[in-house]
Amino acid sequence: MWCVDVLQQVNALPAARDTQPNTRMRGHACFVPPAQVSRERNMLYTQVVASMIVAAFPEKRVSYLLFCCSSRLPPSAPSHSRITLSHMSTQADTPYNSLQRGIAQQADMKKFAILVGGFEILLLILFTVAVEYPEQGFTQKDDIQYIFYLNVTIMMLIGFGFLMTFMSRYGLGAVGLTFLITVLCIPWCILSGRLFASLAGNQDYPSLVGNTTAYHLVGTLPKIQLNINALLQGNFAAAALLISFGAVIGKLSPFQVALLAILEVPIYSFNKEVVAIGAFDTLDMGGTIFIHLFGAYFGLAVAYMVGQPKSASASQNAEPTIISDVFSLIGTTFLWIYWPSFNGATAPLGQTQQMLTTANTVMALCSSCAWTFVLSAYMNRKISTVDVQNATLAGGVAVGASSNLLISPAGAMLIGFIAATVSVYGFNRVQTYLEEKLNLHDSCGVHNLHGMPALVGTICVVVATSIPNCRPKNVLYPRGTNQPWAQLEGALGTLAVAILGGLVVGKIVKACGRDTENNPEFVDDPYWTVAVVAN
Repeated sequence: MWCVDVLQQVNALPAARDTQPNTRMRGHACFVPPAQVSRERNMLYTQVVASMIVAAFPEKRVSYLLFCCSSRLPPSAPSHSRITLSHMSTQADTPYNSLQRGIAQQADMKKFAILVGGFEILLLILFTVAVEYPEQGFTQKDDIQYIFYLNVTIMMLIGFGFLMTFMSRYGLGAVGLTFLITVLCIPWCILSGRLFASLAGNQDYPSLVGNTTAYHLVGTLPKIQLNINALLQGNFAAAALLISFGAVIGKLSPFQVALLAILEVPIYSFNKEVVAIGAFDTLDMGGTIFIHLFGAYFGLAVAYMVGQPKSASASQNAEPTIISDVFSLIGTTFLWIYWPSFNGATAPLGQTQQMLTTANTVMALCSSCAWTFVLSAYMNRKISTVDVQNATLAGGVAVGASSNLLISPAGAMLIGFIAATVSVYGFNRVQTYLEEKLNLHDSCGVHNLHGMPALVGTICVVVATSIPNCRPKNVLYPRGTNQPWAQLEGALGTLAVAILGGLVVGKIVKACGRDTENNPEFVDDPYWTVAVVAN
């Protein structure tokens, strides 16, 4: 019987056949040689044999058999011998590419394990010698701030993680690498952030400027007090990293992502503590400048260095499906709900600033959300899913720096209107222009959601700090009447550090690049065990 002969051929294939051509075509028509029987029996045999092969044997053996069968198909084969295997994917393969892909994957994962494992051991050593619990123990303030910590952590893992699942074939990478970035950033920022705060003389740590010997430096540096506020600061660093990650998501290997996180956190801490706060006395309650502006333009600089996706299937791999879009929209709603906690997490408890951040952030988010629907429908003649997934949050980004000021409810709504306008325009016009003219590929559109709204927020806080009536009684301006200049200088300094640091780190990350020829972008398969969904 012909089907038995076929099955015997498959069983006789040695293990080395795994490197044979792997057609894996989604919706691609494959040929099976017809039996010398009637038309009806021929159709029956081809369907039965194909089903048996697909169900019983590993995918690569099946594709090798189909490859061999198609090469033996006589030119006179009737058209009804064509069958469709709709569950197979679209990437053609060769024995050489299959072998090269396996080698590249193993090398990448080995480097990833060594880097992350070694870094975790380093963190363990540093925490052993440099970190302790608060001398006075945990206080009631820590109890309250834990609620904010929990809310911000939900934003990081569920909000940012699911927001970036819009690519149908990169869901595991979006959520999984978001998880990895967060857990790397929290302890790393606790160390680097407190170190640079000490060097700049911020908070309760003495200034270490002028100490010339390493021994003296270590001897005068107090141990880091691990309280809930320190954990919050770690989450804020993770937010900046996740924003940067959004610009290059799907284009980096796990090793490159881990390297990006390890290199960017100290630069983030240096910019915030030494440049923005230490040098310019910049105030930023909700992270508009310290987090969003820095993270967006650092990520864009990295994306510029990494360049455009190189694999032929990249564009198709990045396409969304209705399921991936719904998951992404779930991330949007989580971010929208918890954004007031993000902006007000470090506001003084029990004071006007705490309630102001909540009220102003909610008003800005409501207006940016509603205005996004209006603009998206007007510009696209339909409601764009991308606009709703992203631009609805732009008000929270823009209002952050001025959220603890008396900007009035109408002022908060106006900030949301403006932020949504530039964000929707960015997604529909600016992003394409940057990609075509500057060769800048922004995977998630972080320039539209974080970069431009952060620039709007910078202008708004400059205006707000220049109006005396906007300052609450318990808010002190380090520069007094010159505080607007401090805000502008801090933003410009942040832009400079972010872009320069991003270019340098991007160059390093690119030098450790993935083999895009064999491991295409925007696909989970090269680095994750991906479950197969039965049809």
